[in-house]
Amino acid sequence: MPIAIACCTELDRAISLGEACFDTCRAIDGSVFAWEHHLTRLVSGATQLGITLDASEQQRIHRAVMQHATTADGMLRLTISAGDAPWGLLAQGDSPQVWLQHAPLPKPRAIALISMPSPRPELPMNAKFSSDYSIMLRSGGRAILQQGGMPLLWQQDRLLGTAVANIAIRYSKKWLTPTTAAGGVLPGIIRHHLLQHGSLHEAICSHAMVAQSPAIVLLNSGGFVQAATSIDGRPLDANHHAITELHAPFIGVDGTPW
Repeated sequence: MPIAIACCTELDRAISLGEACFDTCRAIDGSVFAWEHHLTRLVSGATQLGITLDASEQQRIHRAVMQHATTADGMLRLTISAGDAPWGLLAQGDSPQVWLQHAPLPKPRAIALISMPSPRPELPMNAKFSSDYSIMLRSGGRAILQQGGMPLLWQQDRLLGTAVANIAIRYSKKWLTPTTAAGGVLPGIIRHHLLQHGSLHEAICSHAMVAQSPAIVLLNSGGFVQAATSIDGRPLDANHHAITELHAPFIGVDGTPW
């Protein structure tokens, strides 16, 4: 199929400069777990891009998300950009644009973790920006994904997380997750819930610690807690008995799978 060519005098800054932020959540039985935290993170990201979402705009976003949440279970992604703008770095978008994307929950599959250096490990990550994911893909992440793996990001000897999720390793009879203090780690919502309940503990996680971990799980708002099956070719115990410790804090909570 030939590539479509479109001519324009203005272009959305999400396309021209990667100037967009987003957040993802999951609708289950008409509810979204910790929705207020998702909205707060989205507003924070928009503010860093110079986009103001006042109370009325936040309420409109809330209503749209809840409307979709009651329609069908699945994944929801909100993306915000500054809107269309003429040529130039200093050009201003004409009006912020919000996209709400709905998709079925992906089918479960084996998660093979493959290590790669993080392209921007020093950055604080308090929101999700489209440009960060683009850099990760260009820095080797795309090749890993195309071979069926999941990029596992490192800063030298410091584990950060995966391309799409926080991570927890089973080490010394505890579940540990990389600390956000040194940058490069998103303070995810599922991660936060587990930390608050004492099921998870922050730590600087090294190669040596990961090498001794019998089980590793991914934490995000799509799969909540998903066991990895291997890391750099080494098999992991995806049915480790301690994984249920990470399920327990969600049991009976609206918008969760348990």
